[in-house]
Amino acid sequence: MPGDPSSGYHESFHVNTAGNYMVVYDLKMQKIYFHNAGTTYHKVTKYYGELLIEEEAAFTGLNYTSAPFYQPEKKFVGWYEDALLETAYVPKDLTSDITLYAKFVDSPSVNLRFYDRNLDIKVDNGGFNEYVVFAYGKNTDGTEPLGGWPGRMMQKVVDMGHELSYGYYALNISGQDRPEKVTFNNGCQPFEPEHVSTPELVLPADKNLYEHDVAAWSVMTPVHDAATSYAINFLYETRNCDATGAVNNISSHKWEELGNLFNELAPDVQADLKNATATLSGDLVSQAMARYVYILQKYGTVTFTNFIDRTLPPSGIPAVRGDNKQNFYVLGIMAFIAVAGFFFLNRKRRY
Repeated sequence: MPGDPSSGYHESFHVNTAGNYMVVYDLKMQKIYFHNAGTTYHKVTKYYGELLIEEEAAFTGLNYTSAPFYQPEKKFVGWYEDALLETAYVPKDLTSDITLYAKFVDSPSVNLRFYDRNLDIKVDNGGFNEYVVFAYGKNTDGTEPLGGWPGRMMQKVVDMGHELSYGYYALNISGQDRPEKVTFNNGCQPFEPEHVSTPELVLPADKNLYEHDVAAWSVMTPVHDAATSYAINFLYETRNCDATGAVNNISSHKWEELGNLFNELAPDVQADLKNATATLSGDLVSQAMARYVYILQKYGTVTFTNFIDRTLPPSGIPAVRGDNKQNFYVLGIMAFIAVAGFFFLNRKRRY
């Protein structure tokens, strides 16, 4: 009878008849097999294409189940009894030596990212919002490669002692565990009133970032991912920035720390931050750069050094706007002055 020694659960074996008994411990399957029949074994030879993987013994009197084999950027389908991968192996008591062949399909690993700009995925804990996101994966054959509901918890970007995500979550998934479909959720069961989730989404082969507010997939490159991590730190450390500009709530020491962190970034990540469009309506990098430009324009580069070396707008032109009304107002005045000047000059020529 089988037992599982790794589980901490111990089974007692009652022997009623004296004799010689065989105990077999399967290291791969983590099982102990105990029986009193005269035991022999057959050799199992395993291949991946023409590559010999291993040879192992399969004891008689037991259904032989071969453990999965893993290859980078691939998903294991199963074992087959022929090199053409046409006859799937079914676990059985072997009566002779056997050769098995591993079948794989291409399945690249994915650095899955989720951006929830409006912070919709959350759990209401008695008036206190807890921002947590899980990724639940499912395949067409019903398997759940990321585990049962709610799946795996995605990670917040954690650095410098804080754990604010600003709606940005990450989960690295191996090729073996890559799901065909994914549902982002708050960890609550679908029947619970607190349940919040996206629809079931097909995970594209060429995209890895789902932007919840626009319900669309896009590409998050490793460079922009690193820039986003820095942007989250920047937004957090300057979170007390006074939007009115009346009070400077950012210490020169903190600004120096942010500069040192920037200098430690790879050159391509620095360039990504330097060249990003500074706008509150953009992604986290754009939002961080909008605040960066605002601080430099409001308090000057003497107080705060331009360590990113961004090109700043001319003095007097606002770098950050919550809306476009003021810009339209300024443009309207300029247009009115231009028209008034035209009529004034036109009238002057008549004299």
